[in-house]
Amino acid sequence: MLRWPDLCERHGPMKRIGLNLALLAVDASYRNSGVSAYSWRLTRALAQYDHDHAYTLFHGLTDAAELPRFVHPVESHSVAMFKLHPRAHILWERMLLPFAVRHCDLCHFPVNVIPPGLPCPAVVTVHDLAFLREPEVVAPRRRWYLEAAIGASIQRAALVLAVSQHTRDDILATWPIRPERIRVVHHAIDPIYQPTTDAAATIAWRVAHGRARPFLLSLGTIEPRKNLLMLVRAFARIAPEVEVDLVLAGATDWEGGRYADSVRRLIEALGLADRVVMTGYVPAADQVWWYRSALALVMPSLTEGFGLPAAEAMACGTPVIASNCGALPEVVGPGGLCLTPHRVDRSREEADWAAALTAICNAPAWRAELAQQAVAQGQRFTEARMAAEVSAIYDEVLAQSARFVAQAHTEIGPLAS
Repeated sequence: MLRWPDLCERHGPMKRIGLNLALLAVDASYRNSGVSAYSWRLTRALAQYDHDHAYTLFHGLTDAAELPRFVHPVESHSVAMFKLHPRAHILWERMLLPFAVRHCDLCHFPVNVIPPGLPCPAVVTVHDLAFLREPEVVAPRRRWYLEAAIGASIQRAALVLAVSQHTRDDILATWPIRPERIRVVHHAIDPIYQPTTDAAATIAWRVAHGRARPFLLSLGTIEPRKNLLMLVRAFARIAPEVEVDLVLAGATDWEGGRYADSVRRLIEALGLADRVVMTGYVPAADQVWWYRSALALVMPSLTEGFGLPAAEAMACGTPVIASNCGALPEVVGPGGLCLTPHRVDRSREEADWAAALTAICNAPAWRAELAQQAVAQGQRFTEARMAAEVSAIYDEVLAQSARFVAQAHTEIGPLAS
């Protein structure tokens, strides 16, 4: 239990923010995407642009040297050992973390869940409710846990950060929470994602990676909600008519690789082994060249809380063909084309997507126009913008906390230490 002097000490000139970065990953797997990518971008944005707060980082890395350098010195604590088993991770968050953050003024939990018993106010980032909207892609036990844990966390949070307006709307439709307690703060993208004017370098990269023909790109974890079986079938319809390949880039070890295996079997059955390539996990340093080299990024996802590849591709000047589900229309805006990813009539769905793929391949003038709009749209998602918005939310919560402490001091007087 905190003492009154401890509370008073918190309101000095430099407030300390605790960041739970336990799910940071650097390994070449699906774990180094999604929420890990968000945590990396958040950390890098705050490190570079937030000059007003001190930070204590609880990170999932074995080597703290991989963390970005902050403006002010930070405290960092590795909790990598607790990532080895989900139950160990939950135990650490619920039993040890509340004690470890006792010196923090505020804590930020970037991955959906706030543990009970914290000694300070907290904010939480909620990414998506795909486990409710597409329940078949999540095991029933995990779905139950996520619904209970995220619902409780939203009630505990001083403020909730949603990565898109779509996620905010989903939260409001699912739990009783006042709308003003949820703020939309979009993802940030790494500044390396930008167009190149060096056509020779792009061609050289394509040749080095065996991409002699132009190609359409899908980039992301190979999992059911990405709707890749439909994409492969749609591509099969146009493959005889266009000299274009399809590249499916991303980690294939999700849920033991079962979905990736089903995609491979479909590629073989349709006779597309020489036209559809599955690259496996792609490091960030290579992703930018995949984006720059592609005719378009294709994201027929059944749902997305944000859709980071779409923003990254557009920042590189690559137009996007995406589904009109989840946050993708919000992210893509004028930088691409959005259409329906799934209907009762599967044949019509595949035909619509095949037509869109044909159009993007065969209309270079339209593609160039979309590319210009894509760059402008992608440049909206900067680290500076993310840091400013998140830092302002921290200050708002800290100000509320300070008013509460001051009011309590006035009403009940100093507490005994």
